[in-house]
Amino acid sequence: KKSADAIYDFYKNAGYPVYTKEFVKDGKTFYRLRVGPFSEKTKAQEYLTNLKNSKYGKDSYLTEGVF
Repeated sequence: KKSADAIYDFYKNAGYPVYTKEFVKDGKTFYRLRVGPFSEKTKAQEYLTNLKNSKYGKDSYLTEGVF
């Protein structure tokens, strides 16, 4: 949780529209950082490009849904 909060703060301070999602797998709690939502897929792709070049975002990817 501490790590997730630090990464959240990093991107929030950089102006990203971020939030975290908590989930449990095999009895362990994990946190995913989400960016969005976006009304247009092109906007999501712009953020993705920036994320992939940022400190923590090299493994970032888009998910289907509301962009």
